[in-house]
Amino acid sequence: PIIPHLNGIVALAAFNIGVVVEAENGTLNSTMKKVQSPSASGREFITNVSGSKRSSSAMPAIPDARYVFDIPTTGSYKVYMRGYAASTACDQYWFRWNANSYTERTKTVGGGNWTWSETTATTLTAGTHTLDISYRDVN
Repeated sequence: PIIPHLNGIVALAAFNIGVVVEAENGTLNSTMKKVQSPSASGREFITNVSGSKRSSSAMPAIPDARYVFDIPTTGSYKVYMRGYAASTACDQYWFRWNANSYTERTKTVGGGNWTWSETTATTLTAGTHTLDISYRDVN
């Protein structure tokens, strides 16, 4: 599970090493908020508060949400996200590992349904890593 500006993200990273992190347990900046929901796996999800659509040149210095992972073994990892968007017009987000360049995830969810999606695989070395998420589209 991952995070974008979708109308909400339920769970963040499910690596094949068995790590599951709820989206609401990351470090959130003031552009994001937690929303309670009985249908969310942790009873909460996150969404952006407000703003305008972001291009790659408009990315904030501080991510909307940050997650820190201790990866025990060098390998290839993906992030899986369960997200919701009212339509495909607002279903995109940006993510990056270890403060590198952001990658845009497009057409991930939409149509008024909670949907799972995944990122492309990233090679991570054993040790501590950060995953940053920033919204692209607005609610």
